Amino acid sequence: MTKMQEILDSIGDQGITDSRDVYYLLTKYQEIKKVKKPITQVDPPSDQLYALELEVHKIGQSEFLPFIKPKGEHKTFVESVQFPKFLKRIRIWLSILQPDIQYSPYINAFIESISMVNFPYPIYSDDPNTILSDSRLYAEVANDLVCSIRKRLRSKEFAALLRHRKENSYRSFKSSLQYVNNLFDQHSRLIHVRIDLALKRTENNTAPDTTTDALSVLLRYWKILLNRIKRKSKPFHYLVGYIAHLEYGPEKGHHLHLSFFFNGHKRKNHKNIAYQISNLWLKITNDTGLTYSTNLVSRAPICNALGEIKREDKEKRKCLLYVLWYMTKLDQYVTYKHKDRQRLFYRGEIANKKKRNKISKLS
Repeated sequence: MTKMQEILDSIGDQGITDSRDVYYLLTKYQEIKKVKKPITQVDPPSDQLYALELEVHKIGQSEFLPFIKPKGEHKTFVESVQFPKFLKRIRIWLSILQPDIQYSPYINAFIESISMVNFPYPIYSDDPNTILSDSRLYAEVANDLVCSIRKRLRSKEFAALLRHRKENSYRSFKSSLQYVNNLFDQHSRLIHVRIDLALKRTENNTAPDTTTDALSVLLRYWKILLNRIKRKSKPFHYLVGYIAHLEYGPEKGHHLHLSFFFNGHKRKNHKNIAYQISNLWLKITNDTGLTYSTNLVSRAPICNALGEIKREDKEKRKCLLYVLWYMTKLDQYVTYKHKDRQRLFYRGEIANKKKRNKISKLS
């Protein structure tokens, strides 16, 4: 039995509706995924920013400095073997940061610290004792930069930012859970289809065959698909609800996690639905899109929330809890977005009681 199964088994039937305890229980035992490949200097800017975020996070968790003075030495600095070698990459990171882009709290801490210590971009020196034009030693400036980042990460203001981010994640989970429970109130059985949508990746993080930022193009294509979803045109006939979340990963880049819910009395073949949605995405993106659906995988997941889910099926609905948590969990984030209030989370509308009563009278 996996850790996730143990957690779900420990959740009573009330856990299907009580959101906060379930969310933090799942979050407490989440398995942190490791990046499968190291980020190199030729990787796309979004990957570089992901690497920057990881490096800044490491700085906050350590006490080391880039350069130290060995015992007995009073004049020269040497490189610390304990410190992540991120100084060489500062030039790359600063070259891709843009003033009109909204970045994550960790990346913002890096940007603010660079400005605070007046880091000598684009200078990098293999000799830590290099004297800069303002008479400072390179090692002293590098150490000041790390200290500044660490101080910001440990400040009350930064802790408040992370709390806000955590609460946003929980609110998305709670909203999703309430939404799905509402769908089960209206329908005795649902067909659940999970699918991820992305674009093929390029070396410079632009959309294939264009010079436009990939995130901009992804959002433009998503808007086209979202219009199809709202109109419930083929293949979305008898669609009763959907949830979507925009995130970033080092392998897929920016991509969308989606859960679709169809009327289980009208639609049956969940694999066929997933196949149709995948083909539609490829059509919208002129074959530059990528799709992945667990509904189309031959081997069903251990905790299966795919296909038909009946209202009274407590086990499948517990597995659905995990799906909802996974789509909204804290480490699902974007390293940057184009505007402060850019939406990362989407879902259909919850029908009010008057509307539901009207529907039941007509049926």
